[in-house]
Amino acid sequence: GLLRQFDKLWTFTRFPDLEPTNNEAERCLRPIVMFRKRSLGTQSARGSRFVATMMSLSQTARKSGYDFFRYLKISLNAHALGARVPLPIFS
Repeated sequence: GLLRQFDKLWTFTRFPDLEPTNNEAERCLRPIVMFRKRSLGTQSARGSRFVATMMSLSQTARKSGYDFFRYLKISLNAHALGARVPLPIFS
């Protein structure tokens, strides 16, 4: 089976920007794993969705160089005022 996949195993040699490992993905997941260990997880589906959403937004912001807490502050203020919460634009 490995020989049938041989070309796919060496894709990174044809694309210089492609990393041969999944280290970047592992680094992105590390804060989430550590949070789960420290907090002992969540107690409800709603809590799990909240944590997943916040972690996803924070990692996307970090990777894009955007201030996640600034976006969170803007969103919470908009919600408190009954205004529309802005979509996250991380660029």
